[in-house]
Amino acid sequence: MNKLLVITFTYFMVLMVGCSGVTEQKRHVSKKDMDAGKSGIKEAPKQTTKKSIDEEPVKPDKERRKGTGFLIVDKKVFDFGTVEPRQQVTGQFMLKNDGKEPLTIKKKIGSSCGCLIPKLKTYELKSGESIPLTVHFTADDIPGETTKRAWVVTEPPALPERVSVSVKALVREFVQVSPKEWCFEIREGATSNELPLVLESTDGVPFQVLSVFCRGNAVKADKYPRDKKKKHVVPIKVDLEKLRKIPEGLVTVKINHPKVKKVVRRYKSVLPFAAYPSSKSFFNMKPGDTKKTVIKIISNFGEKFQIDKIISEKGMIKVLKQGYEKDSYRVEIAFTIPKGPKVKKYLKDNLVVTFKGHPGDVLHISCDNWISSVLSKK
Repeated sequence: MNKLLVITFTYFMVLMVGCSGVTEQKRHVSKKDMDAGKSGIKEAPKQTTKKSIDEEPVKPDKERRKGTGFLIVDKKVFDFGTVEPRQQVTGQFMLKNDGKEPLTIKKKIGSSCGCLIPKLKTYELKSGESIPLTVHFTADDIPGETTKRAWVVTEPPALPERVSVSVKALVREFVQVSPKEWCFEIREGATSNELPLVLESTDGVPFQVLSVFCRGNAVKADKYPRDKKKKHVVPIKVDLEKLRKIPEGLVTVKINHPKVKKVVRRYKSVLPFAAYPSSKSFFNMKPGDTKKTVIKIISNFGEKFQIDKIISEKGMIKVLKQGYEKDSYRVEIAFTIPKGPKVKKYLKDNLVVTFKGHPGDVLHISCDNWISSVLSKK
């Protein structure tokens, strides 16, 4: 009996110690989780894998700024708001050396347009020093939103190597023009015609039309009103034959409105035929090398057509196969670099395609080869 009591008591004590250990573990985990919850950060498991010898950790900005100059700017964009055509406005950015060492800015400050002129009074910055970057902007005659960029480059070892800023503005429209853009379809049998170009003052100030200009005279105006008034209708004449040679361009109308000196309208054309791709470039082909490609010719108006001739201008392009395929004409070609002792850095040939019944419509599909300077010296 006594032996049974001793065994029972021993078992009970072992059970109590085990429960006590579990309770302590629970308390420990609970306290740890509670502390982590308060800080908002959970402990990540420890990494047991070894880091590669070649791998360098990316240093945060604060570490990168130690031991060197570090250029920062107070804002990336300066908005001039609404401006008038040809109005001159000035804005300012603040550049600061946020590094621990002095830095130097290169004297040549970049700009995306001659209408934006950035200026600095000094190009040396001590640690913690700030200087203004002043930008002078002249708005264009063309109304609407515009954005231009400027940038400064630091001398090594300062960081970053380049800091860019932008200016934007909304140019007010004083003379409204319609249509906004022309798109001409050049179909076989179509004749040249006249289209109205309407210019109207939005501020009620009368003006004169002085001249109309378009490169190549594909779009022109022989006669237009010379009197001064608020609204003008300029008869624009389209030369379809010239459009075949210059299918895209700009029409510039000079006027003498007090706020606007010119208005510009874009035109584009849809030609009867197109090739995809319209050009093909190859790289590092050596003398005697040949490469193949496929050209597809289509009608932009969905009309049936017949190929008259396909000719290589310099003999470097050879037609391997050709024929109709669904809604296109498929041409498989081979481009071969002529054999010779000297390797040329650039070679080009044109494939000329003509069509039956369309003497004025010709496609020029170019093939070229660019050779790197290293290979060209061999």
